[in-house]
Formats: sequence, C-alpha cells, structure tokens
Amino acid sequence: MIANLPKKLDALVFNGDLIQAVRPPWGGLLIAPNCDDQAKCAVELLKPIVQRTKETYFNSGTNYHNIDVGDYEQQIAEALGAEYSDHWDLEVEGKVLNFAHGHMGGFVYRGGMIERETFFGALASEMGQVPKADCIVRSHIHFYIEYRSDNRVGYFTPGWQLPDAYQSTRAASYYKSMPCLGAFLLEITDEAMPDGIRSVRAPFAFAIPKYSQEVRRIR
Repeated sequence: MIANLPKKLDALVFNGDLIQAVRPPWGGLLIAPNCDDQAKCAVELLKPIVQRTKETYFNSGTNYHNIDVGDYEQQIAEALGAEYSDHWDLEVEGKVLNFAHGHMGGFVYRGGMIERETFFGALASEMGQVPKADCIVRSHIHFYIEYRSDNRVGYFTPGWQLPDAYQSTRAASYYKSMPCLGAFLLEITDEAMPDGIRSVRAPFAFAIPKYSQEVRRIR
C-alpha cells in the first residue's frame, strides 16, 4: 500500500483502533496477544508512513481495542511524535475537516450512516456547538464509503483487520461483515465545495482463498 502513497504528505490522520488489544475467547486467536507487543509492532509498521509526513494526528478509538489501565493508542502516538486527541478539526485551503473514530452501525445500508452524521454535523454547526465541517471522516465499520451532498462530503475509512472467526460466529452476516482494507488520500484545493475535496484510494487486496474440496457419494 505504501507504494500507492506520495513520497511527501502534508498531513496524516490515524482514526483510532490501532491495535486489537485484549481479545475474548470467542473472538479468535491472535499472533501477538500481549498488548505491549502489539503497540511496538504498530509503531514499527507506521513509522515509514509517518516519516514522509509533515504533521501526524492520532484519534482515540473504541474501548474494545484499548484497555483502561494503559492507553496504548496515546503511547503509540507519543512514540511517533504525533498529536493525540478524541477528534480533530483541521483546516486546509480554507476547508474544515472533522475526524473522529465514531461508533455507528447499520445492518444493511452503510451509506445512510455517513449521510446521517453529515446532517447532524450541519445542525450542530448551525447551533454554534461545533465548527462548520466541509468534510467529515469516520471509521469503525472497516469499509470505505464516500458521500456527497450539496456542499459537504463524508467518508468512512477502510480498516486493517483481515476476516477472522468473528465474521462466521458472532457477526450479523458472514458476507456483509467482510472488511475493506487500505487507506485513502484526500486532495484539497482552493476550489469551491464540493469539488475542492477529492479522494484517491490506496487499497490493499488480500488473497481470496481458493477451495477445491469435493464431496463424493459413497456407495
């Protein structure tokens, strides 16, 4: 995926859930069950991307992927010399981008979630509670979605977790919960909205397993 990224980036945002953390027995096996090891691996994996970026920001994710006695996401951010918060409002070329991990779910229509969040953002800004955001970015569902409406855009980010036992034992739907892997770039210009913000995918394709099993009739 790094090969799909520019050699220099103006800003980089990691939108939460950086490590798996503690996994319950029904969640499947982990290669590195120790949270300290997971955090160290995350630092080494992210370092090549951070080194080509002027400014790096980290968001907190869900408590499921962190533990109360040690904020590993903040530790990873500090190890990489980055800023850390629960959300960010960043201004680029006169446009405000709001980043937060989010915690939304939709059984069928994922696009409706980002549309709803964009609508609520417009209401909150009109009430003077938050800055007006031209673009909102959310995560959590491990699936890439782009939404455009009038002069606002919204995105759900892809994730980095491969399909595991959760997809076949605990999730609402085996096929629906297959993840989208990778990242995406936002190109921001001085053009008027919504044309002033465009996305470019930087996907990662994992190998689809091939099955050649055959059931034979026994006589």
